[in-house]
Amino acid sequence: MSEQKPVVQSINGVGLPRLIVVQSTPHYTSSGATTFTSTTVQETGVADWLTTPVRVNMRVASFITGVGDVPDKPTYAKVTALNGATLVVDDWTHGTPSAGQTLVADGWVADLPRTQEMTEIFTPDQLVHRVYPKRIVSKFFGWRYASMLDYSRYISADSLLAIRRQLTPKETDRLVLIPHRDKKFQYNVQYMNPVELTRYGISKGHKKVVLAFEGKELVSFPMSSGYGLGYATNFGNQY
Repeated sequence: MSEQKPVVQSINGVGLPRLIVVQSTPHYTSSGATTFTSTTVQETGVADWLTTPVRVNMRVASFITGVGDVPDKPTYAKVTALNGATLVVDDWTHGTPSAGQTLVADGWVADLPRTQEMTEIFTPDQLVHRVYPKRIVSKFFGWRYASMLDYSRYISADSLLAIRRQLTPKETDRLVLIPHRDKKFQYNVQYMNPVELTRYGISKGHKKVVLAFEGKELVSFPMSSGYGLGYATNFGNQY
């Protein structure tokens, strides 16, 4: 006898939320030999990164070279400074890229402030048949994901400006939500509700803002396994 799976609300991690827009057309692709450290990038032929289209808060991506039949592993970071011939980044999500791999700047990263409340909702995607006599038969496919970032009491104008590109994604862009940076679980998402905006008195801030997202693919439940890119095929590659 099968039972219906419940809708589960869960809060994972304690890190700040991060919102990323990944664009289909890169702003920049390296052409010289690249050298990477855990926090820097250098490229032959680039004496000053300000001469390139790369800017602070951009997403830069590369790969860790696989061994044998193991494919290259993607990794990315957020640009924090352009220091002459040295591009400074925060921590790479999946490890430092291998020397010589191509560097691509293909989007923007925004780190949001702590929410007043964050709710993550995992709703079962399943077919349920009620059959005679008083039996329930179900087929479970996975979990639909949703998340609400509540800034209804206050959010600064600077925080809203930081996500201006994420608020206007193009049809070919990919919007990625990392609810807690310390966990690094990420979801391909789209907006699911209107964004209300009210000035907070005469201050440079606003209230009533709630950013609500829904996942584009089914995910596995975080308490049982990791989830990451390409969830649609057996939950994909769990980076």
